[in-house]
Amino acid sequence: MRDSRSLWIAALVAVVLGALGYWIGQHVERVDTPQDLGPTEVALRQPYFAAQRVLENLGQRVMRVQTVADAYPDAHDTVLQPVLDMGESPAILNNQLAAVANGATWIINVDDVISAQGWASNTAYVHMLRGLGVMPARSTSYAARAAIELPGTAYGLQISAPPAPVMHAPRMIAADNGRNQIIVIAHGAGRVVLLTSDTLLKTRVIGQKDNAEVLWQLTRLNGAQRVWLVTEGQSIPWYQRLWHSAAPMLLVLLALLLLSLWRVSWRFGPLLPPAQPVRRSLIEHLEACGRWYWQQRKQHVLLEACRAQLRRSLQRHLPHLATMPAPQLAPRLAQISGRDEHAIGVALTANGDHAPQHFTDQIALLQALTLAIETRHRIAR
Repeated sequence: MRDSRSLWIAALVAVVLGALGYWIGQHVERVDTPQDLGPTEVALRQPYFAAQRVLENLGQRVMRVQTVADAYPDAHDTVLQPVLDMGESPAILNNQLAAVANGATWIINVDDVISAQGWASNTAYVHMLRGLGVMPARSTSYAARAAIELPGTAYGLQISAPPAPVMHAPRMIAADNGRNQIIVIAHGAGRVVLLTSDTLLKTRVIGQKDNAEVLWQLTRLNGAQRVWLVTEGQSIPWYQRLWHSAAPMLLVLLALLLLSLWRVSWRFGPLLPPAQPVRRSLIEHLEACGRWYWQQRKQHVLLEACRAQLRRSLQRHLPHLATMPAPQLAPRLAQISGRDEHAIGVALTANGDHAPQHFTDQIALLQALTLAIETRHRIAR
């Protein structure tokens, strides 16, 4: 009977669960959530691959070169240089400026040579930028929205611009709304475009806002149909960038480190040779214990030890005196030993005087009383 009831209950539970599952399947809508799979292998090897594809799809002919020295732009070509080569010679840069003066466009990412504190290096690029009148504003822009209106466009374009240094130039013909992280400079018949970040060109960002159209419009400032894309370069070493951007702080930290090392060496001095292992005597151990108790202000521990020794001696030889309170015991001990009754009373009740002489006198008196009792007992026998 019980097995049959259990079987019916299990069947009922199965039916309820089946009905609930059918209802959920009929009323719950499936929603597909897109997942970010990350950049492809091509995008990892070529961070500006999407920018190249955008320009090619818009009719531009893109020529990939490793360094700016490999680019030979004609009068209406564009050189797109996301990465600087810090070892580039001034002659190569002057050749590019000559091509710009003849009508070419040179788009340069200068984040390796400019910072919020000023110039981050002293390379040929810095001298070139100074020749163009470019100066760091010694500040960083954090505007929430950035837009730029380029020559030939009747509307502003929204761009992705992270916090980056700001720059100024006297011959600017276009710049993003007060941030001056993208500026267009007239140089002869051509244009020099300076970027303080390569974010605009990155694969993950170029599809956001109007970044793709801004890149396209920048490459077409002089109607160019061919773009030289510089894919490699040698960035400024991290230690040089750190020195140019935070030299005072590094000097202060170095001074503090030298001061701390000097103080440690002055404090400890030369290393001493290790002490030879020596077997200590019992009296040295007892002296060390007494000295430690005294330094820790625990004189009462030593006094209680001497009083306990005196009580044990009385218990063995004069048991009727062993349990007497101190006020009644003091005159009896004075009669036995011939010592001062008041001094004996103080030694039996004191908590430990901080004066070394008083403490020593009390310890000596208690030991003398113990010795007197032991001596009297041996004589009596």
